[in-house]
Amino acid sequence: MTEAGDEGGRREEKGGGDGEDVRAAAGRGGNESTGRGGSGSPGRGGNESTGSDGNGGGSQGGGVSVLLPRGAGPGGRRGVRGALAWALVRSVVGVLVLGVAYFVMPLGGVRTLGDVGILVLSLIVIVFLVVFQVGRIVRADYPGLRAIEAIAFTATLLLFVFSVTYDVMDAETSAAFNVALSRLDSLYFTVTVFGTVGFGDITAHSQAARAVVTVQILFDFVFLGVAVRVIAGAVQIGRKRVAGG
Repeated sequence: MTEAGDEGGRREEKGGGDGEDVRAAAGRGGNESTGRGGSGSPGRGGNESTGSDGNGGGSQGGGVSVLLPRGAGPGGRRGVRGALAWALVRSVVGVLVLGVAYFVMPLGGVRTLGDVGILVLSLIVIVFLVVFQVGRIVRADYPGLRAIEAIAFTATLLLFVFSVTYDVMDAETSAAFNVALSRLDSLYFTVTVFGTVGFGDITAHSQAARAVVTVQILFDFVFLGVAVRVIAGAVQIGRKRVAGG
């Protein structure tokens, strides 16, 4: 009896110790898993997500700043709208000024240069004007808006240059066209040639008139192809400069 009781007591003590060891191991495993999964992962995830959000916000701010001029504050969007409105006003005023000048300007002194002299001199002026506008576009705070002004003004000037040439040519040679041209007729004929419409109501009869019409068609292609591409390149350079690139 005594030996059996002693042996049973030793077994109970051993079982109790094993139970305590198992509970202790379970406690350590829970702490380690909690420390790794509960503390470490959320902490890193939270920091990483916070950092990503912060970087994203900064990149968005940088994207908006490209559209704004140097030193623009929170009211930059209002500044963009104001610049757009002002650019449209300048474009419309420039076209109107050229139109009024074309219809009211006396051409008596201009006719002394002759139709060929007027045309050559005017086309040279237009080429230098495009070069001048390219420089302004590159230096502008809003290159795209400046390009719109440049194209509108230069295209209008080109139309009026050929209109004046046709008017002077008709005044010098009555057989240059199939009908006598007024200034409105000359502008109308220039626009139809520019748009390659060719209604046929006004046609060039003399060799000189047909030569000028050919020059206008070729120059229109050059203007639309080369000048617009050069202006578009200047816009890209200007935007990079504004963005600080």
